[in-house]
Amino acid sequence: MKTAVRKGKRKRESRPFPWADRIWLRYNSADPNWLWYHMFDAADRRGNKEPLIKMLRDLKYEMTPAVRECLADLLERHTLVRLPHEQRIPVYAVSQTDSMFLLMRDEVLKLTANGTSQAEAIKRVASLWYADSDEYTRADAENKLADAINGRRGSLRRTLKRLARLR
Repeated sequence: MKTAVRKGKRKRESRPFPWADRIWLRYNSADPNWLWYHMFDAADRRGNKEPLIKMLRDLKYEMTPAVRECLADLLERHTLVRLPHEQRIPVYAVSQTDSMFLLMRDEVLKLTANGTSQAEAIKRVASLWYADSDEYTRADAENKLADAINGRRGSLRRTLKRLARLR
């Protein structure tokens, strides 16, 4: 004789509204921020921040003042913790040395655009920016500037690569 097996109720994840189970209503709202709210909810409740990061980096999604307020609220409520194994440099960070080389590089590029040779432009700019110190001679400053202009300075290449992400 067979016994009837009862199936238990399936546990549902909590939705903000009872009608949110219907897919056509979930992303079909008159509010243009509806998708943003779902991404904030995913980051807040489930800890899944990848969709939010993708939306923030994608230019096709407009960020309204309400979305900015929600993002500020999310960042206020959560502590940003740097992971110990991922000590990465922020996109916007530029060292003092690299900023000086960027300024000198721009001056050299202006001079070479006006017809001055690169070697002469490097000499002029190095003489203008050269600080009298015991560490470096003028030739060292010219060599370092030439390396920065020709892409042989690693820190400057990495900085330019990070700054290119901001454009």
